[in-house]
Amino acid sequence: MPFWIFGRNPHHKRVERLEKTLNNSFSNIKNDILHLNSQLHDSKNKHESHEKRLEKIEGLLENLLSEMHTIKSGEISQIEQEQEEIKLDIDKLDMLDELTETQKTLFATIFSLQDQMGTDKVSLKSIAKIAYPEKDYLKIRSTISQYLTVLEEWNLVEKRRRGKESYVGVTDLGKNIIQKIKKEKVTIKNRKS
Repeated sequence: MPFWIFGRNPHHKRVERLEKTLNNSFSNIKNDILHLNSQLHDSKNKHESHEKRLEKIEGLLENLLSEMHTIKSGEISQIEQEQEEIKLDIDKLDMLDELTETQKTLFATIFSLQDQMGTDKVSLKSIAKIAYPEKDYLKIRSTISQYLTVLEEWNLVEKRRRGKESYVGVTDLGKNIIQKIKKEKVTIKNRKS
């Protein structure tokens, strides 16, 4: 029916209400999108700030690790130097002629670690880190234990166990041998001077 002739369409109020509702809905959607955009922008700024802080922390960690490696390398080289000196001198003693080079080196390592740490025992893990730095402890544990058994049979070291951890210490006889070697070394140096 031609409602336009009479003026008002009976569905006009309904259309107006629908139009108003759609305007409100789109306005709400627009506000939500603006709010999400604002949150995204804030989140991006925070992310960039966190990323810069993380890069700074990573740089500091790299510096610390580098310094620790330098310090550790210096300590290890000092221990290795002492090992080599003691090992060479151990070769001179008749009692130790039966030991292999590896056993002598291990004996020198134990003494050096004890001396530097100021303790009377050293863990097998510490010995493994110095004697075999590139190898996994679990793979060489039995080998080290076999070498230590020989040294223990010669009464140069003594094995001890505390809980699950094994420790080794140089015996009094072993310390006496090391002291004799050091005295001989001082005497030889004095003769050369």
